Amino acid sequence: MKYVLFQLYLLVSFSALAAPGQVEIVFLSEPTATSSIERNWTSLGKVSANDFKDECIKTGDGCFHPQLGFIPDDADSKVIDEKPARLEYKTFNSDEVNLVECREGEYFDIFCGKAKKQIQKTSEVEIWIDTSSSLRKMDYSSDPARCVRRSFVEKLQDQCSDSKLSVMTYDTSIKLSGSNEGLCQNYGTNDTERFIKWIKASEAKYLFIVTDIDELNHELRDYLDSIGAIYHGSGVKSTSVKDLESYVSIVKKQCV
Repeated sequence: MKYVLFQLYLLVSFSALAAPGQVEIVFLSEPTATSSIERNWTSLGKVSANDFKDECIKTGDGCFHPQLGFIPDDADSKVIDEKPARLEYKTFNSDEVNLVECREGEYFDIFCGKAKKQIQKTSEVEIWIDTSSSLRKMDYSSDPARCVRRSFVEKLQDQCSDSKLSVMTYDTSIKLSGSNEGLCQNYGTNDTERFIKWIKASEAKYLFIVTDIDELNHELRDYLDSIGAIYHGSGVKSTSVKDLESYVSIVKKQCV
C-alpha cells in the first residue's frame, strides 16, 4: 500500500513539474471587418510578379516573397489575373515538414530555424507568438514588418525588464525572438503534439501564448484543462487582434 501511495506521489510531483506555473492562451479569430483586407488582397493580385523580383529570396525553381509567397521562375512573363480573387500560397503540410532536410549553413531555412543551436533562456514570464501561415488572416498587415502581434509585444517590453521576460516565436519550430520584425512572419505549420511538448518543457512561472482559433482541437483542449490553463477566444465571444492590447495589463502584473 505504501509503495502504491509513493508511486502516486511521484506521478503527481512529476505532473506538476511538466508544465509552467500558469498558462494563459489567447485564440485569435479572423476580424469581422474584413472589407479593407479584401481590398488589399485584391490590389496585390493586380500586380505583376516581376515587380516584386527585388524582394524575392531565391529558392529552388523560383523565389519566395514575404507577401505573395512562392513565385516560380517563369512568372516574369505572366501577370496575375486581375479579377478579384484570393491569392493561393504554397505551404507545407505536417507530413511534408517531416521530410525537410535541415542542413547547417542553409540561408533560406523557414522550417529548420537557425542552423546553430540556441541556448535556452529561462525567464519568469514567457510570451509565445504564433507565426505560422494561418496567422496571416488573423493579423494581416500591408507592411510585413508591422503587425498587432509586434505592437503587443513591444508594449510588454516597455513594461517588463529583459531579465524577467522572454519572447518566443513558433510555427514548425520554436525559438527565441531575434528581432521584433520576426513577430509578423506567417510561415510554416503547427502540430498539436509538438506544441504540447513545448509547453511541458517550459520552465516559466507564467506562460502567455497568442495563437489562432483553428489550433484549438480536442487534444489541446483536454491538455489545457488538465493543467488548469486559462484560455480566451474559444467561447461565444470571439477574440481578434484588436483585443490583444487589453491583455497587456494582465501580463504586466506577472513581471513586476
